[in-house]
Amino acid sequence: MIISTTDKVPNKDITEILGIAKGNSVRARHIGRDFFAGLKNIIGGEIEKLVLTGSAINGASAWQRRWRPYAVHGSFISQNDINTEITVYEVTVLSHELDSYQVMTTEFGYIGSPNQRNSQGLKGLNFSLWSYGANDPQPPHNELSHLIAVGGAGNGFGRYGHEGTGVKPRGFDPFDSSPVYTFTVALRKQPGTIYNTYWCYYFDPVDSNWKLYGSGKKFNSSGNLNYLNTTGGFLEIVGAPNVARTGHRTRAIEYKGWRMQNDGYWNVIDEVNPVYNSETSLSYKEWTQNSAGDKFIFKAGGFLDSGPDPGIIQLNNPSALPFYLQGNYGNQLYKMPADFNTLVPSMISSDEVELKFNIQNLGTNPEIKIFYGTEYGLTEGIHTNYVIDEVWQEEQNVPLSLISNGVLSVSLTNLTPDTEYFYRLRIKNDEGITWSFDTESFDTESFLSNVDILQTENQLVIYPNPTSSQLNIKYGQLDDTEVKFYNSNGQFISSRIIENNRINIHGLANGIYFLKLEFPEGFKIVKVVKQ
Repeated sequence: MIISTTDKVPNKDITEILGIAKGNSVRARHIGRDFFAGLKNIIGGEIEKLVLTGSAINGASAWQRRWRPYAVHGSFISQNDINTEITVYEVTVLSHELDSYQVMTTEFGYIGSPNQRNSQGLKGLNFSLWSYGANDPQPPHNELSHLIAVGGAGNGFGRYGHEGTGVKPRGFDPFDSSPVYTFTVALRKQPGTIYNTYWCYYFDPVDSNWKLYGSGKKFNSSGNLNYLNTTGGFLEIVGAPNVARTGHRTRAIEYKGWRMQNDGYWNVIDEVNPVYNSETSLSYKEWTQNSAGDKFIFKAGGFLDSGPDPGIIQLNNPSALPFYLQGNYGNQLYKMPADFNTLVPSMISSDEVELKFNIQNLGTNPEIKIFYGTEYGLTEGIHTNYVIDEVWQEEQNVPLSLISNGVLSVSLTNLTPDTEYFYRLRIKNDEGITWSFDTESFDTESFLSNVDILQTENQLVIYPNPTSSQLNIKYGQLDDTEVKFYNSNGQFISSRIIENNRINIHGLANGIYFLKLEFPEGFKIVKVVKQ
């Protein structure tokens, strides 16, 4: 028997050391813990490869519990925990050379980062909000999870659909500057009657500041206004069992964390409740604490047996509140790429509205766009391959010049009378992308409610009516005045310009039309017939 600590070079013949006589047969299950522990002690490290030679090996087969280890799960607990608004995890990968995935489990999905093999460090951050499972029916459009903001250069609105359907930021890696093995993330929740809103922040390992990674909303099916319930964690090896054939290699990670109540008081996470189930006997799992007693350790994989259920584990020496949760650092957990809120529209007519927004922070190099339509929309995918919402019927760029004294005014014209419209604002800048917190709506007025708004002593006369080609208008000097034509349902048809107090309507189909004429003192709507 040859054992090697490398992929290529065998370095120890241990047949005699193990006392295995030639021609004898052994069963790995019976040798189990002592056999492989002995091998590891002899070579002084992890087992990378076993090579068995000799006639006794002819016709033999390999046996082990599972090619890929099962994931190790646990639920974290804080003493005296009430109305948790923010949960913070600091997660450290101990097995640098092995690939693994370590996460914070939440009520909506996961927040985590995968470690790359061969000591390349963490790769990317995952903030996933589930909408529905792979075998579940698709819910109504307005009940889908949706992002409302992302931070970081190149970050965009994405989605996924491998095990279910949901949304996640894509396009930005907070850890691409240098190999790191520790990531610190914060989850904040604001409960709502329709949607619960979540924010994911990461502590930047380069400049040591909290930064937004993503924010999104998930439909609140229960309607209960609860803050964060217990959060958990898990360690897993990604990939199909027949591909990720490294079950003999042990992965290990460390957790520590804190939870902030909505009154600002912090509690340390000092207990973990291991998820000990039937899988545990098929794949080695371990839950423990480090020698200092201030961190939890999860282990997965290897040849050892898991042993009995350890029950709830309580830290002997929980960590004090770290510097990155004190002082101004706490304020960073509320920062967005842009800050604005929707105000009440200042004017609504049958075919026009003036929307208002209070702008507090535009960020660097901002671009503003308004989305609107007659269907309820959520948010729109920025990357072509990750389109989330195709409901919005109209969109238009908004010039920065429309902001005055911190208030943005946006006019939407040519609207349909007596119709409900939905709208949402988006600001894209160097810091990220931010959408309006909610989809807002307004109702245009009934078309005929505006007929008598013109207040003037002059008499407006339009003739002949009915007509076949031309309308004459008697009302002072009207040249170059725009007239808007609507059909009998109040839908906008076209605009015409008055020339020599006349309007040419030769190109209009026969029927009933309403003309809207606007003047400095008001406007007038007149019914005409084209025949």
